[in-house]
Amino acid sequence: MRFHYVGQAALELLTSGNPPASASQSINLEEEEHRGVRRERNKLAAAKCRNRRKELTDFLQVETDKLEDEKSALPREIEELQKNIRRQYDMIEKNKRNSRKKKQTPSDPENRVIKQTLFLVS
Repeated sequence: MRFHYVGQAALELLTSGNPPASASQSINLEEEEHRGVRRERNKLAAAKCRNRRKELTDFLQVETDKLEDEKSALPREIEELQKNIRRQYDMIEKNKRNSRKKKQTPSDPENRVIKQTLFLVS
């Protein structure tokens, strides 16, 4: 009777398509090894991705700091340029006044040249 039940179990095992225990264990070991390799590759890929993201974040932070420095310098630059414009206008006005004064002295030979130049320009 005992053989009958063992035979029955063996028959069920063969008809179910499941491999014997030793073959099943070797497949599980191979599968585990394959999973381990995949996990290791995934771990390396994730670390590489984190490093790239951190490098990008660091680069963008440096760029942001540079741009903020440039932005904070712009008002000073604008002020300097406006002062320069005022100085240029002042020089033009001063030259105009001096030119008018010279026009009032017709005997001056330089004044005649200026008048001729102004006439030609206008």
